[in-house]
Amino acid sequence: MKRIKLILLSLIVLAYAGCTDDDRDTNYLDNVPAPANLAVAFDITQDNSGLVTLTPNAEGATEFELTYGDGSGSVNLNPGESTEHVYAEGNYSVTLIATAVNGLTTEFTQPLVVSFIAPQNLVVTIENDGTLSKTVNITATADYALTYEVDFGENPEDEPVTANIGDAISYTYEDAGVYTITVTAFSAAIETTTYSEDFEVTAILQPLASAATPPSRAEDDVISLFSAVYTDVPTDYFPDWGQGGCCGSGWAMFDLEGDEMLQYSNLSYQGNQISTPVDVTEMEFIHLDVWTADELQNIEVSLISLTNGERPVLVPLTPNDWTSIDIPISAFTDQGGFTVADIHQLKYVGDPFGTFDNPSGTVFIDNIYFYREATGPAEAAPSPNIAEDFVISMFSDAYTDVPVDTWNTVWSQATFEDVTVNGNPTKKYTNLGFNGIETFIPGPSIDASGAGMTHFHLDIWTPNMTAFRVKLVDFLGDGFAGTNGDTEAELTYTPNLGEWMGIDIPLSDFADAGMGAFSDIAQLIISGDPFGDGVVFIDNVYYYNANPEPTDAAPTPTVPEANVISMFSDAYTDVPVDTWNTTWSVADYEEVNIAGNPTKKYTNLAFNGTETVNPGPSIDLTTAGMTHLHIDIWTPNITAFRVKLVDFLGDGFAGGNGDTEAELTFNPANGSWVGLEIPLSDFSDGGMSAFSDISQFIISCDPFGDGTVYVDNVYFHN
Repeated sequence: MKRIKLILLSLIVLAYAGCTDDDRDTNYLDNVPAPANLAVAFDITQDNSGLVTLTPNAEGATEFELTYGDGSGSVNLNPGESTEHVYAEGNYSVTLIATAVNGLTTEFTQPLVVSFIAPQNLVVTIENDGTLSKTVNITATADYALTYEVDFGENPEDEPVTANIGDAISYTYEDAGVYTITVTAFSAAIETTTYSEDFEVTAILQPLASAATPPSRAEDDVISLFSAVYTDVPTDYFPDWGQGGCCGSGWAMFDLEGDEMLQYSNLSYQGNQISTPVDVTEMEFIHLDVWTADELQNIEVSLISLTNGERPVLVPLTPNDWTSIDIPISAFTDQGGFTVADIHQLKYVGDPFGTFDNPSGTVFIDNIYFYREATGPAEAAPSPNIAEDFVISMFSDAYTDVPVDTWNTVWSQATFEDVTVNGNPTKKYTNLGFNGIETFIPGPSIDASGAGMTHFHLDIWTPNMTAFRVKLVDFLGDGFAGTNGDTEAELTYTPNLGEWMGIDIPLSDFADAGMGAFSDIAQLIISGDPFGDGVVFIDNVYYYNANPEPTDAAPTPTVPEANVISMFSDAYTDVPVDTWNTTWSVADYEEVNIAGNPTKKYTNLAFNGTETVNPGPSIDLTTAGMTHLHIDIWTPNITAFRVKLVDFLGDGFAGGNGDTEAELTFNPANGSWVGLEIPLSDFSDGGMSAFSDISQFIISCDPFGDGTVYVDNVYFHN
């Protein structure tokens, strides 16, 4: 007897994974989610017997309970096991409960139709896919049908493809053309129902997505002809070289949802005419992105010099996709007798070559530019985030700088210039052997110890330095180099080439290297390898206190105690709080006193949980009529401060009833107490639906894992 092919009836189940990553205990229920992606495979005999084989499956399941749905009970199965059951003709709901190793379960119900009537009212939809070339999508529906299969008519030896009725089947042909597609629908009966159609399968002949966006590059490192990212030199993209008359080749500007690209059809030869010849001898590559359908196997790219002819390079193309092409300039110059100091044309030749009699394919070209590996940064250095009260700045847009006498002493061995990187003033040194920076004439020099500074910072960007050395020199108070012997130390670092690198040096490292004073720092000296040939860009040169703390306590609250539920404040009686630093927190926590006032201090903060649930009670804001949450914070470096409330919905467990929560973000001023007055309605707007079982108060920040914050006066009020 004939049996219908295996059917997978799938349901994607989103498993609840407890709280988000920053607010759950990593040991909570071993962090194992409930089973997901439940499926039941039905194998039904096509002989009017009603015999069905049922095979359950799910991700993360260790056992199953399957209920047949006809009132005959259920069966327990292990992964990989099946069960057989005989159904009378009718409609049933098969229920599957999958259980994980930790006891979490997921339930899934699937309709099952057992009919001994041949499928009726068969409706078949066949469509060319809108994004995949030579691909068709087929769906079939029919009364009494359980499955259907499709013969796509391409290869007689191919097995038909089967799916459950109503689901889609996709198929990709080798070639476009007209094919006879046959669809057969099955029920549990012996009889079947068939539909056939001669369908034209088409190829997609234009890109449906843009090429990858070119990377940011310094202006000196790129010469662009056609790109939305860089500044283009004036270029004629469609010069008439007679291609239309000889071969029927054409051109157009193709717009893909606002992204323009060059379109050359029936490509014989096309090209670009640069208004003023460009010298690309300092460049290392030419880049272009090319999209084509199947007709073109290769594209020949030629550079044409105004004085010494042209040289071609043949590049293979990937059909129906973007080909990202990077051709070394040496591939052209190595062909002999060719220089690239006056390139005035680019030429593109199709392979096969397009003619009237033998048309070729169409290409779309984008992002045409010459470039070299980075010699300078394309983006400015990151902006510092330490409060100015804790900084002595020598050079930074973020702070007010102290007087610096010179950034390039007369005894320096380096070429110095002030440059702008993406609008940001930056110091640039080339041919660097060593360079001196002085602050003592007319003064004053820098007193780092008296100001409580703990670190020295600078941002550097270099394309070639394998070692970068930083030396500080203290003149010991007399204003002259060497007269009191001075005290100094030099430290060496290995730069990350081609990217901004922030160097944060504890002054204690200089002390460990032999420097005995930091109250009269008069010289900063940089050097590096390769000696005499280094290139480095420098920004954000400053000393700072890495461990500042507020000198004054947070302001005393004035809300009457009758209108307050306080978690932490000297001004009120606090409700019980189980912990201010849960085991799953990522933060260092301590109780400190600021001007005699108890305060919570968090350092190395990524996220931190405070809980009121065990032994409880949690906080009921609704009955008490609370309308706001208040927090006082003081931070030297946090740019984004996030506050999350979590309501356990009355069951006392994270995730038990799904919980409800919301998180809000604030951008605090650094170096002063900031009072956050947060309406509870803001949490409601953020998706929180209950406030009667507040069990977790969670804070997090940017910079993630590196924040420092002092917290006081945490209370709800109306």
